[in-house]
Amino acid sequence: MIKNNQQQYPEWIDEFARSFHHAFKKMVPTSWGPVDGWALLSHLNGSFIRKLHQSVKKVKEKETSIKEVAESFSCPSTLRLALYFLALEYQFQSDKDKKQFKEIIEFFIDVLKEMIREDIFAYDRNITHTSEEIKNIVNSTPWIKADIPMAKEVGKLYSSLASLVYAEYRDFFPQDAHDIYGPYDVSSKFGNEAILLIKHFIKIRPKEIWPDLKSSYDDVKIFQVLKHVKFSCEVIGMHSLYEGDIVRNTVALAVRINNKFVDDIREVGRAHEEIARIATDHSRVYGDMSEAEVKLKFLEWLCYQFFGFFRIANVDWRPTQEMMRSVKDKQIPNRCEIKEFPSWEEYRSSKNFEIFWLKDLYHNSH
Repeated sequence: MIKNNQQQYPEWIDEFARSFHHAFKKMVPTSWGPVDGWALLSHLNGSFIRKLHQSVKKVKEKETSIKEVAESFSCPSTLRLALYFLALEYQFQSDKDKKQFKEIIEFFIDVLKEMIREDIFAYDRNITHTSEEIKNIVNSTPWIKADIPMAKEVGKLYSSLASLVYAEYRDFFPQDAHDIYGPYDVSSKFGNEAILLIKHFIKIRPKEIWPDLKSSYDDVKIFQVLKHVKFSCEVIGMHSLYEGDIVRNTVALAVRINNKFVDDIREVGRAHEEIARIATDHSRVYGDMSEAEVKLKFLEWLCYQFFGFFRIANVDWRPTQEMMRSVKDKQIPNRCEIKEFPSWEEYRSSKNFEIFWLKDLYHNSH
């Protein structure tokens, strides 16, 4: 616990604040769509929190292990952002139930800690594997010695997959299907300054939210070994930053599509072209959607982060009637425009931001 002005609260709240402030300061100014997610979350008034609390209680009653719960999420980055969205909803909730929300947030913080080995809110790295797991990956992966043409083709595959994820999840939820794990030190096998990044695309055929999506791709992993390149990320793995020439400094690669390793550059190229076409086709669906349909889709994305968790709880993953009613007649902009972000001191202490309300959970609370 951290003691601050006679108030005690868990250390993770400061870690949360540092990482999100660090990330947003670098992202703004920004514009996200296809709906203003901040505005929509502010109108939920605890309706999603109540759905989630019901499920947390059921999972606890079943005595499901934290490890099993952790494995129900697509990746750690989706849980980090899900916690942020929950904190925003709670901030604007008119009838705050501190005990209820505290139970939810502490439960999922324990889940996140199960998923992450260090730096749980990914201030600059996303370490999800143990050193032993990395050793096994390094020794069992069928590595291809990288050349520039292969590195470029794999780069195109990565770009087309990223485009597909944005077509399916848009600006607020791409982390539910796209994460980057690392950097991991693999110098013992590949020489000095060698790092491994694992670029993971999961839930890329989300039939529950897009039943008409025509795609044969479920899961793609790109294992990339780089030398003389520095990698960092911010809050979510896909918010990645590189120092150095990625193409020229890739020394080894492995590509796994639908659990099968692919070593033919032509097959990688065919996959990249097909995925790019699927992404382009799917991106057109938004042009025909009404405002009401877009709001409902945001609620579906919000719930879909917890799809596996709701299945453990035996709860319908879809938005509740209460959630849908809470936003039905609300005028919500179609873009979230953020022109600037507050100073560190304001962000961590002002009632206008979620950090104040997270700390408030532990004020006169036992």
